[in-house]
Amino acid sequence: MSLKNTNISISPEKEMIQIDSELFQQLLLETINNTNINNKQQSRINMDAKALYKQHYGELSIQEKYSYDLSKAQLKASSRTSALLAGFAMVALVELQYTEQTPRPLLIILAVVTTLLVSVHLLALMMSTCLLPYIEANGCTKDSPHRRLHFYVELSWLFSTCIGLLLFLVEIGVIFFVKFDAVNYLPAAYITTLMLAPVFVLFLVFSYLIHKNRMRYSMERAHSKMDGIEKYVNSVENDPFERDILVDDSSQHFDRKDYGLSRSSSSHDYKNLSPESNNRSQNDFKSAKDIHIV
Repeated sequence: MSLKNTNISISPEKEMIQIDSELFQQLLLETINNTNINNKQQSRINMDAKALYKQHYGELSIQEKYSYDLSKAQLKASSRTSALLAGFAMVALVELQYTEQTPRPLLIILAVVTTLLVSVHLLALMMSTCLLPYIEANGCTKDSPHRRLHFYVELSWLFSTCIGLLLFLVEIGVIFFVKFDAVNYLPAAYITTLMLAPVFVLFLVFSYLIHKNRMRYSMERAHSKMDGIEKYVNSVENDPFERDILVDDSSQHFDRKDYGLSRSSSSHDYKNLSPESNNRSQNDFKSAKDIHIV
């Protein structure tokens, strides 16, 4: 009878041990699953941070840096040129002396040319003044606004250096006629206008040649870079030792970048933890310590 009683008394303890072990296994599995989910979320956050970094603050190529510097230089040049020529046209219009004998068509031509000249240069000045601080404040990054605003940069450059300068040459010819007509000596106006005509033609020819040579130089430079890259790739493919060194260096470089980015993102996430999340994590840790196998 004593043996039977002992067997009966031991069986509930075995059941308790089995129940506690099953509960512990369930808690352990839930903890492991939560840890895996958190790791996946953290890795996804790191990948998103890397993609965001590359999109906005990644390294620029040589061509992109050249485009940024060129846009900034164009805006600065158009701003200075437009301000100078627009001011000169207004001073010429105000300081010219007009008489009653001045032909009315000549005055109309002067007014039209001066209005067009000042309007074109003021438009170029407005665009360059508005765009230049915005581009310089953003800096030379992948999301620099000079890409999206490239049309306005080129338009400002066209107004200031092409259309504006041509109108300025026409303005000079009209001023010659107005000044020499006031003293009744039009032959001087014809002579200066004839001298100005070859300058006008040379201006057009030089503008075309400069643009053509600039485009040709850009194409030749691009072809030379491509040839150099192709020769380097062929030499690396033919030399296995140099290929292995290049692969090792590139992998170490990307590992350092990824490690620095992950450290910055993890430290940022740790700093942004709220007190409620810290208290919750501490309570979870305490409850995990209280679990014991019976």
